[in-house]
Amino acid sequence: MSSDTYLDHKPFLSDSFDVHAYANAVLQGRVYRPDEKAEEGVKADKEKGDGDVGAELARLNYGIEDVTRQLRQEITSSYPLLLSHLTTSLSLSSHLSPIRSSLSSLSTSIERLHTKIHTPYTNLSTLVSRQQALSLLTDLTRRASRFVLLARRLEGQLAKMEGSEKGKVEGERERELAKAALSVAELDALLNPPRNEDGEDQSDSQIPLQELEFVRSYVSVVDKARDTIIQEMESMVVSGLADLNQSLLSSSLQTAHNLRLLPDLVSNLIADLNDAVSLRVTKAFDSAAIGKEVAAKGNSHSAIKFSRGRPATEPSSSNTQIWVNTLWSRLEKVIEDVANCCVKVYTLEKVLKLKKDPVSGVEFLDEVMKTLDEKPSFAFWTTLAKAFEGQSKEAIRSSPWLQQALSSGYPRLLRLFHDFFAKIAVHTDTIYTKEFQSTEAVLVLRSVSVFETLYLSRSTTRMNDSISSALSSYLSARGNPPGPGDGVSIARTITNELDSARFDPLLVRTVARNAGKVLDGFIKRIDAMLVKDFTATSLIGPNATPAQIVNSQLVGCLYHCWLNVQYVQQDFVGKVWESLSPSVGSLEKTYKRITDLLDTALRKEFVSILSRIHKVDFSKPMDPMTMGSGGGSPYMQDLVDKLSFVRGEILGRMSLGDFMRDWVIELSKYIIRTFLLHASIARPLGESGKLKLTGDMTELEMGIASLLNTGRVQGSRGGMRVEKIGEEYLALRSFRTLLFADDSVLSNPVETVHLPPLVILHHIIVLSSFRLPHELHGWSEYEYILWIYKHDEQEEQLSLFEKALDDQLASSSIQINEDNEKGDGLYVRLAREVLEHGRSEGETPEV
Repeated sequence: MSSDTYLDHKPFLSDSFDVHAYANAVLQGRVYRPDEKAEEGVKADKEKGDGDVGAELARLNYGIEDVTRQLRQEITSSYPLLLSHLTTSLSLSSHLSPIRSSLSSLSTSIERLHTKIHTPYTNLSTLVSRQQALSLLTDLTRRASRFVLLARRLEGQLAKMEGSEKGKVEGERERELAKAALSVAELDALLNPPRNEDGEDQSDSQIPLQELEFVRSYVSVVDKARDTIIQEMESMVVSGLADLNQSLLSSSLQTAHNLRLLPDLVSNLIADLNDAVSLRVTKAFDSAAIGKEVAAKGNSHSAIKFSRGRPATEPSSSNTQIWVNTLWSRLEKVIEDVANCCVKVYTLEKVLKLKKDPVSGVEFLDEVMKTLDEKPSFAFWTTLAKAFEGQSKEAIRSSPWLQQALSSGYPRLLRLFHDFFAKIAVHTDTIYTKEFQSTEAVLVLRSVSVFETLYLSRSTTRMNDSISSALSSYLSARGNPPGPGDGVSIARTITNELDSARFDPLLVRTVARNAGKVLDGFIKRIDAMLVKDFTATSLIGPNATPAQIVNSQLVGCLYHCWLNVQYVQQDFVGKVWESLSPSVGSLEKTYKRITDLLDTALRKEFVSILSRIHKVDFSKPMDPMTMGSGGGSPYMQDLVDKLSFVRGEILGRMSLGDFMRDWVIELSKYIIRTFLLHASIARPLGESGKLKLTGDMTELEMGIASLLNTGRVQGSRGGMRVEKIGEEYLALRSFRTLLFADDSVLSNPVETVHLPPLVILHHIIVLSSFRLPHELHGWSEYEYILWIYKHDEQEEQLSLFEKALDDQLASSSIQINEDNEKGDGLYVRLAREVLEHGRSEGETPEV
């Protein structure tokens, strides 16, 4: 059986094994467990119960014998190894002796080195400590000496400053004040050392001057001197800004710079000026303050007495004008105060920009900008704009009478701002002209844009009301379309609105844009009223159609509106006219679209009537039965009647002024040109036919003379004569002479000076046996005249005629001698001479 069965070796191997505890446990009959707690041991004893001492001793004896036996076995089995270890240990002992001696030598050397190094080091440390103490004392002495020097200098500077008189310019007092400020700044630097680059206080490495008793006693003197200098400096700043004295202001800023107070001083000054501006603007719009001011005047006492139920912030119906006048007087005062503040801000900024640090050369303005977020001038404009914007919105929101007064009187408010810009223009770089507007000025004007919006709304309403008033009668049951008078009224309303805003370049542009929109709406409404069907251009007669009557009135309205608005271009140029010109152009296009359609119909009607000339046989003697009542041919009588109808019923209803005069002149020219072309190709032509044509031309002149006076009141002077037609009328007179001229002079340019070459060529061919170009090509007279108008180049017309003549000469079987003074040869020669003259005149450059 194994010994483990009789003996537990774990308690003997434990580090906590105690012989006495083990013996006690055996005697008590407990199981000895040194690694467990006492409570657990008690529990184990209860589990095991009472033990036997004899048995325990037997087990111990057996254990001892067993251990002894195992030791003997281990020694017996391991003695060769133990002998080898012993041999090795004995051999190493011979080597340890030299090592021991070396270690002893090393210890001796270390002791010698300690004697040579540690002792001098201790002495040197003592000397260094003394040196540092001496250095601190030397620095303290130096600073104390500097302190005494600066203190004496400060006393002298203050004495000189008190002995000098104040002046409006930089003098001895101001210069001594700046020097004293510099002395105080140096004394402050000595008393309160600045921090180093790492942000650590240098007083840790220095002895404070306040440790010296005489310094502590003098600190109060320095503080008093600083307060005196700051007080004098602030007084100089206030005086310099009040008088705009740049010299005095420069001295005060230099003093502040010497005291290291320049950024704080400028920041406080700007804040004070901006607060003053905000306060004044707020008070100007304060209805309660206005009410108190009105109440203080005797004129409004009775109104207030009988209006106790009304808030003090609202005027009564009887004293509204007094309140409005008070408001404008307060605004005028505010604008004056704001102008003064603005000049002060710019003066301060100008001096800051001119002054520089004498050491670093840095401008004072750059130094101030390190602490300020924005330039003083920009801060002023921003504050002013915010103040006006806030009060404007508040007035719109809570005060109806302020809203009414400032919106209706917005031009007056703008004039106040113009006065403000004019006052500050000398001292600032603010510009507000028609050509250029500074950003600052625009910023301030935009701050009161709520009143501008209301004013523009009312302005637009007035223009729209004038249009609605003009169109209302036509839209009502009476059905009277707007006429020339309505057009003049609309244009006058628009020009009045532009004139009211012309003093402000931005306002007048906006009014012009609104006027353009109003005109566009007016054009759309008129365009919807215009009649565009066939009745608008019908010339059947004898009376004008309802469509023509309506269109005549509407065209007159459009024309007079366009004519009167057109005059705006003389007074408003640039962007104002650019905004308005598209709408004005649309007015012109609208009425010209109607007149152009009517003009086309008139020309077609006149051509149709004149083309009937070819139904008249001009080779037979005149028959009185076939002549009209005026002595002209039937076609001419119809033309004269149609001209009378057009003059009285169509064109006479249109009040178009100069446009009508130019129109009837162009119509007269067209009628004469068409008559000459038709008359020149009328064949056969006898002597009696020439007399007929002469009578027709007389009737034509009378009809055209009547047409030229379209719209003129009967009996009035200043009628237009037929000579106004120009070259066409002279050609008509020349054609009368041409009819009875000798054949030999037909090619003489002097005799036919005013006639077109084509008319002369036609007349030559009519007298000959040759065919005219339209006869050769199989065209009707109407088609030939239409071709001539479409090909208005003279060379094309002459080429067609020459080709027709050459073709006939080439196809003729009879030889024609052009040198013959009679017959077709004469006419061929005359035609070629006229062709040559016509082409030579066409190639002659105009002078």
